[in-house]
Amino acid sequence: MTVEFDVYEYNPKSGISEKVGVKEFRQPTSRLSKWVDRPKGTVTKPPIGNALDLKVTKNNVSCDKLAPDALGYLRADSNGIFNQALTVLTTLPCHAGHGWSVTSENFERSLLVMAIRLLPKKTWLNNRDQYEVPNVDHPGFAQFAQDSIIWALFHGKNCTSSLSPVQYKGARHEINNEFFWVYPDAFESTRNKPQPIIQQLRQRPKERFVSSWLTQGHSRNKFSPDTMKLVAKATDLVLTTVPMRGRAAAHWQLDQWDAGWYQLRMWIKKSTGDHLAEARKQLEEITALHKKVGDRLRSVVYELGCLPEEKLFE
Repeated sequence: MTVEFDVYEYNPKSGISEKVGVKEFRQPTSRLSKWVDRPKGTVTKPPIGNALDLKVTKNNVSCDKLAPDALGYLRADSNGIFNQALTVLTTLPCHAGHGWSVTSENFERSLLVMAIRLLPKKTWLNNRDQYEVPNVDHPGFAQFAQDSIIWALFHGKNCTSSLSPVQYKGARHEINNEFFWVYPDAFESTRNKPQPIIQQLRQRPKERFVSSWLTQGHSRNKFSPDTMKLVAKATDLVLTTVPMRGRAAAHWQLDQWDAGWYQLRMWIKKSTGDHLAEARKQLEEITALHKKVGDRLRSVVYELGCLPEEKLFE
């Protein structure tokens, strides 16, 4: 059932409330929160709050398990845009729960759910809207899905990370970042790498899941030019800043070759010093491009029926 209401806003100049559009309300028939298969978490892993905030000594942990062979965990709290901010992708299980293990089987749908939840701009008008499953038969769905996954990977809510081994519940846990998109071989031509990264690369580490996903079975022509440009610029930022990682505070754990987008981005934003001046310019360009891609994809969320429409007058 769909109901439309007129939208009025108070105009201080005229002193009256004026009609500014029409808002559609409806009960969701297919909730987005039910769209992804959720494999049972049976493997104990250290819980985490965000990319770096491990909760291994805390008692208030609701979730510390992942599915076997999980790539990470997506917190997607409730199905309404009201809780949009509680959408976080992490390498380890989110201590608060309210999500599921991301695996190679549900990777695409999981990242698409992440994008659909984060693309709309939350306002007083849509605050209580419920997300719905996209119309996969829509002619624009395939392109939207591919581009949205890339957009999600470079969103600030991608808090996946690579961390030093951690002890938790009597076991030592290696924490790799399967959402890292650069192949190990790409680092070969980079000079002045920090010694820990040199040692890791000498061991010929396996490429991470996302780097394989980008190249194997996903031909470049499936992605729009602006999303591929986003990947290229982010890759360049990774490689050009490798020689400077040795000067990064230990907190960021940038001595890991597959350190995540959050680790790299926040290190550049929060650090001072002229040695990162060019990196800051690069990051500003990437941020602007990411916003541009998001602006392009946002309207498609409504075209695919994922949220009720808002018809506001110009």
